[in-house]
Amino acid sequence: MARRQVFMACATLSNLSTKEASNFIQLCRLLVDVGSRVLREIFDSKCLPGNLHTVLADPQNKEKLLSLRKKRVLSPSQWFKLYPTCQSRVSSRELKISLLLLLWRNIFGLTFPTSSSDKFPPVTDTSPEADITRIKVLRDGVYSHASSGSVDDSTFSSYWNDIKDIFLRLGGTHYQYYIDDIKLNCVDADLEEYYQELLSKWFKDEDCIADKSSEETILKKTISDNNSWETETEVMLAQNESAQSDNASPPKLSKKIPSMSDLPHIYYPWKNVELPVDILLLTVEDCEFRSCFAFLKEPFKSYHNSIGYVFFGCMGDDQGRKVKIALMRCSKGPDVPRGSLSVSKDAISLLRPKATFSVGACSGLNSRKVKLGDVVVCAKLITAAHQTPPSSDIGNLIRHVADGWKAPLQNADEYNIKVHCDGVVLSISEANKDMIGQYPKAIAVEMEGGGVFAAAHDFKTEWAVVKGIKDFANETSSEEWEQIACVMAASVVANILSDPVIFQDWPHFHAGTNELPSEEGEVDINFTVTWAKSENVKYRLEWRKQPMTGCTKLCQQENIVEAQLKIFGLDYGAEYEVKLFAVNRHGESDPNVRIFKTKSGKVLRDFVTTGSIVTTCKLNTHAAALI
Repeated sequence: MARRQVFMACATLSNLSTKEASNFIQLCRLLVDVGSRVLREIFDSKCLPGNLHTVLADPQNKEKLLSLRKKRVLSPSQWFKLYPTCQSRVSSRELKISLLLLLWRNIFGLTFPTSSSDKFPPVTDTSPEADITRIKVLRDGVYSHASSGSVDDSTFSSYWNDIKDIFLRLGGTHYQYYIDDIKLNCVDADLEEYYQELLSKWFKDEDCIADKSSEETILKKTISDNNSWETETEVMLAQNESAQSDNASPPKLSKKIPSMSDLPHIYYPWKNVELPVDILLLTVEDCEFRSCFAFLKEPFKSYHNSIGYVFFGCMGDDQGRKVKIALMRCSKGPDVPRGSLSVSKDAISLLRPKATFSVGACSGLNSRKVKLGDVVVCAKLITAAHQTPPSSDIGNLIRHVADGWKAPLQNADEYNIKVHCDGVVLSISEANKDMIGQYPKAIAVEMEGGGVFAAAHDFKTEWAVVKGIKDFANETSSEEWEQIACVMAASVVANILSDPVIFQDWPHFHAGTNELPSEEGEVDINFTVTWAKSENVKYRLEWRKQPMTGCTKLCQQENIVEAQLKIFGLDYGAEYEVKLFAVNRHGESDPNVRIFKTKSGKVLRDFVTTGSIVTTCKLNTHAAALI
């Protein structure tokens, strides 16, 4: 009868637009969305995710679980979740909540207070077990309103505050953000339909898994025999978790991803590398690097003292037009040694790309807007110091990044991976994790984009952040979903770069401009040379009379810090060649050369006119780079 009442409520939910209907939906969301997170976190606090396989391998624990399997309390599918072929890969993230609670009760000794099924434990008992019992009582109270699908304001306030207090006590104050988000974002028209579907899945979901009917019978019998209301609750929470993320069974890739040992051994000396490149791809983890590498054509590697190993290759269209790519790795985080900021600066200086892409995996922040495997293309980047959109060129491009794109999955249509071209992305370090709650519009969080942005901003070049969702904040990702997320992001970047024509007119980075004075003319025998200054650079200036003979004197000034130098004592009516070199820790650049002609005849003594060149050093492919 209870199930029938729920289905009747489901049938009418979509027609309810009252405040009372919204109250009911909010309470369901609070129990399901936050409840599943809190209970999983409690389990992980009892058994660290990295230790779960060791605990399960203990002979006594395995014997207990084997006994439960023989009694048909554990189903075959649950058993193989606990004991897969590769035992070290078992993770709480891959287990449904009902199975986690079963482990908690039978392996870690979870016991519940003795009390009536519809009464709270004593107020003095604030143990996790007592609080879980309270959740059960409150859950039953909320579902008693299923027949009407509505809860009045007074009852809603009472339920909400009680459930919230328990979740904050169990999970910690950082859950306040998720709870507030549910309360503030409850007017979405699609939300009623979404939770209508969830209510149906909780009570009838034979199609969810292949052996659902037999497992449901076993679980019902277990609930009846052991009075384990908590298992029933967690089955419903697990079904919701599956409905939201489908993370129990990651899709299969249709693209072969090489292992690190499969990377090519083709090596070119740096002097043979054709620079500049068009696009720099920056990654962190192995799976991010390998995913990008899988889309490179004609790959090879080289080495430079200032930036280390770089893999080169190309992407492009079917007509032979190519985009030259450089692929690199950095350390995790923006401002650590060899982090995204320092590596981006060094690489941009040396490789002179048109744009730098930060590519890889990130964590989702809003499960109603993104799901595992989705790709977020940053349309607004929020760091600890800045909030910025990409440039207009990148902004115009990312609106169409999904045009013609198909996820490289064996069943792409079934999984419906999406590309979010309007994503607000947080790029923060571990120390700034408290910022997450301050930006409810952000849908993803990562760590390297801020460094790429800062370097590109300083050098006035293009930048983009393209990341796949591998998990959600405060949750542990599986290796399978991390690989899926990385490949999805890399495939979107490959789709962007499949049309080389787009990037033909984009300028390569160079250290400055090469502009002659707007009015050319003769200079005096004493004049000042000026040029555009770059940061962290000193200069060397040399000059000599033309044409050169065996007795022509070479004059020079080294270690120039300012962007100018006054030259004295030149001859009247002569031509002089002036060369400007930039010098930094990478070495000395190729010179920028100008020819100046001095005035004829004599001028008044001590009268000095000023000629000017505005110049910086334009580097060739083998020159040391400016920073």
